[in-house]
Amino acid sequence: MILANACSAAEEKKKNCASNDTACLILELESVTDSIDNQKWRDQTYREIAKLLAKEKKTDQAIVLINKIEHPDTKALTIRGIGMTAAQTDMSKAEFDQMFLSLRNYAEKIEHPPSYAIALTYIAMAQAFAGDDEGAMKTALDMKNDALRNKALAESAEIQAERGDLAQALK
Repeated sequence: MILANACSAAEEKKKNCASNDTACLILELESVTDSIDNQKWRDQTYREIAKLLAKEKKTDQAIVLINKIEHPDTKALTIRGIGMTAAQTDMSKAEFDQMFLSLRNYAEKIEHPPSYAIALTYIAMAQAFAGDDEGAMKTALDMKNDALRNKALAESAEIQAERGDLAQALK
């Protein structure tokens, strides 16, 4: 029934996007997502749309979608998805700095302590993947949860070592 409702909403709003028109397809997907009745599915779909936008380097649009997600764990996973996807792009340092600042601001709004800590872990990992080692260290050290702080530090060091930056990994 839920899928049928989303499909009928999609038929009503169908736009005729070309298969290579990513912007049109993402807009269409977002408009259909609004009509998904099951909150968990809707949250997960917004998470995936955010990752698609991040791949297109539209991180501001991706981050705004976090507002549409209700479950704190899915918010944390969306923050991860945006950060890790964007880290694989050729964004400038200034663009990365702005994105990580925005992701951190959204993480600060997560009221569920475990989900908040996980969001910070993911931000630190994405910063390390993007080559922002100083930012990754700062984000990890800001964490109050000892176990997750140590996990964030270890994950960042592993990423740095895999990049071949052993000196940074051993800090």
